[in-house]
Amino acid sequence: MPWTRTIADAGALLLCLAWPARTFAQDNAPGWLEQSLHAAGKMNTVIAVVAVVLIGLLLWMASLDRRLRKAEKRVENGS
Repeated sequence: MPWTRTIADAGALLLCLAWPARTFAQDNAPGWLEQSLHAAGKMNTVIAVVAVVLIGLLLWMASLDRRLRKAEKRVENGS
């Protein structure tokens, strides 16, 4: 239905327009968690763990995409 696409586009536009207001409303003072992690020298560890998890997710998605592509080709060929 064409009107559902319009509603989705309007929602996405509203979200994009509201996002900067949310970011400007934040203060620049670091929170207690950031202060404690930075003071203990664990901030780099947290960043490294998050990076490894994200890289792992990307690799998993790439392998899943490759397997799905092979399965789709087998279905198209009828074998």
